[in-house]
Amino acid sequence: MENKILIAYASRYGSTKEVADEIGKVFSHAGAEVELAAMHMVKNFGRYTLVVLGTSIQMGKPLKEAVTFVRKYHDELRKTPVALFSVGLQMKEDTEENRTKAKGFLTPLLDIIGKPVSVGLFGGRIDHKKFGLLLRFFAKREKTGMLGEGDWQNWEEIRKWAEFLIKQ
Repeated sequence: MENKILIAYASRYGSTKEVADEIGKVFSHAGAEVELAAMHMVKNFGRYTLVVLGTSIQMGKPLKEAVTFVRKYHDELRKTPVALFSVGLQMKEDTEENRTKAKGFLTPLLDIIGKPVSVGLFGGRIDHKKFGLLLRFFAKREKTGMLGEGDWQNWEEIRKWAEFLIKQ
């Protein structure tokens, strides 16, 4: 069977979509047929050799869109190899403690899909211009610096993870 891969993502401000796009480029370069779509745009579940699911993490949880998707396609996901990745601020710094916390945020998805082929945990990007007015207001006044602008996407690690998946 040919390599037909679905990459479905839930992204609030675009960082998770960027990661999904990059993973798709790695797969395409390796000769795989890639379908890339926002989770809410997936209308039916085809026959795939691998499904890669990505979600941003907000307030310590995957986006509701991601939970809805895995519930809707629960049966299909249990029959197909699944890789899961998250993009969030917990991974601003890649430490064992942060990896443990970030993976814990995925529990609502892992409880539904079971054991994935692999889990990728990646830092994201904050661009206040992409926030709505109210969130931008609070982000600029937040004292801990957690919502300060920055880019923590490690493209080398993202590509390495995608290359690892292709070899599976």
